Amino acid sequence: MSLRAAFGEIDITPPMGTQLAGWLDLARPAETVRDPVYARMALLECRGQRIAVVSLDLLSIRGSDVVDLRARIQAVAAVSPSHTMVAATHNHAGPAIISIGPYRREDAYLEWLKDAIADMAANAAARLEPAEIGIGSAFEARYCHNRRWVTRDGGTITQPGVANPDVLYCEGPADTELGVVCVRAVSGKLLGYVANWTCHPVHPYDMKTVTASWPGALASAIREREDVPCVVLNGAFGNVHTANWVDPSYVDDPDTVGRALADALPTTAAGLTFQRDVTLSAGSELLELPLRHIPEEELAWARAIVAGETAAAPEGSQRYGRDETYAESVLLVAERKRARDFSRAEVQALRIGDVALVGLPGEVFVETGLRVKVAAPFRRTFVVGAANGMVGYAPPPDSYARGGYECTTAMWSKVAPEAADMMADAGIRLSRALAG
Repeated sequence: MSLRAAFGEIDITPPMGTQLAGWLDLARPAETVRDPVYARMALLECRGQRIAVVSLDLLSIRGSDVVDLRARIQAVAAVSPSHTMVAATHNHAGPAIISIGPYRREDAYLEWLKDAIADMAANAAARLEPAEIGIGSAFEARYCHNRRWVTRDGGTITQPGVANPDVLYCEGPADTELGVVCVRAVSGKLLGYVANWTCHPVHPYDMKTVTASWPGALASAIREREDVPCVVLNGAFGNVHTANWVDPSYVDDPDTVGRALADALPTTAAGLTFQRDVTLSAGSELLELPLRHIPEEELAWARAIVAGETAAAPEGSQRYGRDETYAESVLLVAERKRARDFSRAEVQALRIGDVALVGLPGEVFVETGLRVKVAAPFRRTFVVGAANGMVGYAPPPDSYARGGYECTTAMWSKVAPEAADMMADAGIRLSRALAG
């Protein structure tokens, strides 16, 4: 049975006044829209199997909401929940469907969003048509940079600033692969793309402005040029972003990044071999990631700050927010650890022909994503961060000792050092099982 495919795309820009998510300690009711935020999906069917890949221009999505969305998509589009991936691009300027710091999620908006995504899925299922698929990748290293730098004392700081005299070298790599899945009708008409690139979507903008950042700029450029959707999947983005600390003249502009990525998609697609009969399959593992140990001196600091006292910050910590917010979060992690010493995390793998999409529910580092890519048996493996939930930052084990923002204890950095390898190991196992 030959491949059938359809794409969906809906504007999910919130009403003005909706709280935006992505920065701590800031009341961010939306006041202006730089560019819309979207939900997009690719729906594929072959040999009686269907796969749905959903991308949201949002910071993250809770695992419980993914379960609900999968059930709704199954009801209207006949996709098994195990075969649906829901990923956020980790956009820091979209509506809050999760709670972070002192600000709560927008429940009414979230319910509207679920209904809208289900409608998009139903519409896509009604438009499935015979199709063919090509899979490849391009190289793009100009706009993504590791943001963690090792200092002269052996520690690490995040975003050190341009020409900081206290830093010695960049701690880790960037992932330069731009993954490309191109789908077209058997007539040759382009239906849409799935693109996978790895970079934190954090750009300079007013904190009360809605924007989709570089993922939105990429999808917008493809829509303008080729009039088709582009489902953008972010990668293992935990320690990389667009700011270049070694180039004082570098201008961090999401449109420049998006246009450059958009340039590569049709060029790459032109050289691909297209297939009409592909294997579609899926697998997942539900892990229990242990929560991190919190030293007594860090707990003492948190208690002192919450009590309104002055206390020295724990060594190696780096915070973007008020001490009170972090102190409350440290105590919340400790409370959560006493009640249940783990965080549930679903790792998922989807096979689409000769590529595997490995979904990791967190802000994992590039090193972890590259480990999965190297060990997986497929010619190409595209790692998807913030997929099917969010456990927060999950740095590699050796990063914890050096400190830095991503390793500073908080509800968004709560898992133990072994969590990254646990997720990577699961992704590798799943991809090997799908390869047969």
